[in-house]
Amino acid sequence: MTTEQLKNELNAMKNKILIMRIITHGLVILGLVAVPFNFFISLLCWIIAPAFGIPLGRIIKKRNKISNQLADNVIGYVLRDVFGDDVEYDLSGEFKPDKEAAPLYFQVPKGRVWETKGRYNIKAAYNGVNIELGNYYINEMEENHQWNESSSGCTLFNGPWLICDCGRKPECVVSVSTKSHYFSNQQRIVIIDDEQFSKRFWVNAKDPREAFAILTPQMMEIISAVADRSNGRVYISFMPDGKMHIGVDIQHCLFNAGNCRDAEELRKKFSEELRQLTDIIDTLNV
Repeated sequence: MTTEQLKNELNAMKNKILIMRIITHGLVILGLVAVPFNFFISLLCWIIAPAFGIPLGRIIKKRNKISNQLADNVIGYVLRDVFGDDVEYDLSGEFKPDKEAAPLYFQVPKGRVWETKGRYNIKAAYNGVNIELGNYYINEMEENHQWNESSSGCTLFNGPWLICDCGRKPECVVSVSTKSHYFSNQQRIVIIDDEQFSKRFWVNAKDPREAFAILTPQMMEIISAVADRSNGRVYISFMPDGKMHIGVDIQHCLFNAGNCRDAEELRKKFSEELRQLTDIIDTLNV
């Protein structure tokens, strides 16, 4: 179905859901009110209510499915608009960044476990730079916790994760992370002789000389500018394979359409957030 057809069907279902909810809730309330006066009427209302409630559940499931289809259509349109027709994307695919990239590289606290998962697999070229993009999620819980769909814990990272060609190939991983007690490997912290930069970021590297070679005054200024323009904590890793990993913890999924029932609203929201990521590439001048 086209985006326009999906929009029309979604709008029609919204009205149907509203009417059925009013009828279902109205029958339940009427049944409660009628109990002191006529139990038969109350019973009749409670019998009829599921006749609307059960189909309502099915319609809501169908609406959610159409909403997801609409989101996929809109996101695909925006991706092609930004990266061109050659962009490859699998919105149901798994995304797996290198585990040695910050903040995944640091040790998990004793007695705790991390659930890590990546969704949305996008590959494209932007201004001659090969990129991979997805949304990454890190959640921390007690070691003996049993994972299930309703699991809750401390969300350490939730946001876009970008991998791009860098041109720099340090001998070891050099990581720059917005200061947070979650992601700091005390054994590998590099002391940078720049007071303003050190106040904002942890720098981690097995060999401090590799960090000093990459973090020139100009690069530190650029990284600070990237952090200023981002809407969340920033994590950047320079990898020995010449790739650069950039994560931005915005505490929500970049591709989340949960609160956007309107296609134009979703398109605008996703375009703005995607442009912020391409601005990071432009700022880093990779």
